[in-house]
Amino acid sequence: MVEHYKQRGLSGIDWEVGNEGVIGEMGGSPYRFTPEKFVRYYRHTVSAILKSDPTARVGGPAIAFFTSPLMPALLDAAEQEKIPLRFISWHHLCRKRFAVVTGRITMHWPAAPSPLSSLEPHADDNRCT
Repeated sequence: MVEHYKQRGLSGIDWEVGNEGVIGEMGGSPYRFTPEKFVRYYRHTVSAILKSDPTARVGGPAIAFFTSPLMPALLDAAEQEKIPLRFISWHHLCRKRFAVVTGRITMHWPAAPSPLSSLEPHADDNRCT
């Protein structure tokens, strides 16, 4: 797939690895990952992407919940093993204030000024507890 886009002049683009990997098919991923298996999946996927396009930007894990154990596992592995991780991603589907604290990241949203605070809340934001 990377080669397909590269042949069409799209090199150096962002590739997000993963999509709600802790909830499986319900979240659009054919797998339900443990943190260890996700790190292995991420490592191999990133290696293949960068082999095809060394200028690609890779990141993830596009988790469904900010409390997912995939995020700290990926951050730890990226730091310890020097696995490329240019960005991190997650889905936040609630209006409620939250904090992500992993030892490296603390984020309060929507109260803190950031690019995220300019996003419009979704009509179903009250569904979260």
